[in-house]
Amino acid sequence: MGLFSRKRKTDVAEFAKDFYDRYVFGPDPIGGDFAERFAESTQRLIVEADRSFAAVSAPKLREELRALRLEMIGMAWTHESKPETALAISEFTKAYLSRINRFELWEAMTDYNKAVADSTTYGADPKTGAGRARIVMVNTTRANIFEQWVTQGRDPEAAARVANRVGSDASWKEGVTPPMVALQVTRRLDIEGSDAIWQRLAAVAYGFYQGAKEALDGVQLTDSQHRVSRIS
Repeated sequence: MGLFSRKRKTDVAEFAKDFYDRYVFGPDPIGGDFAERFAESTQRLIVEADRSFAAVSAPKLREELRALRLEMIGMAWTHESKPETALAISEFTKAYLSRINRFELWEAMTDYNKAVADSTTYGADPKTGAGRARIVMVNTTRANIFEQWVTQGRDPEAAARVANRVGSDASWKEGVTPPMVALQVTRRLDIEGSDAIWQRLAAVAYGFYQGAKEALDGVQLTDSQHRVSRIS
């Protein structure tokens, strides 16, 4: 969009609630539960490449994909917003999941958030100057932003989630993050996994991210403190 393009201003909580209600927990437009239908189609797609995936419990896969999607949404919106707005989104997500009695998803997101965090320094050799500098820079930035927010009285868990995504914009663009979160899916499903399975799960993660990113087109989010985050 151009420099003077008008963007629709929307409150963080209002925007996130509508998105979650419609696309994460909402019904399938053609009937039934969307998350269940998506999990079934994902399983069929993966089974075509590796038949061992047929043994995965469909309900378990559905909930793992839902937790993965929530983290991919959080990461995409973190990349597209200012840190303060990303924090407001994270705080709202935690409260939202608690309110609808799905707090186990917030807890499940922890593993995917850790995979995102690990992806930012993957391959950085601490024995080299460049590798050591990258690790120190990422860890220092995370620690500083977390300490700042906690000192301000913000939710520590929500703050940690956003801090862990520092540097993930680069690792995402480099293609490092999707396979790492895919590996986490198979670990949480307690299956061995394979290149074929991980490739398809990485593609699912990529789709979740892109959908969340595109949802912000033309939107200017404001948090509960009425601070403005410009969304490109």
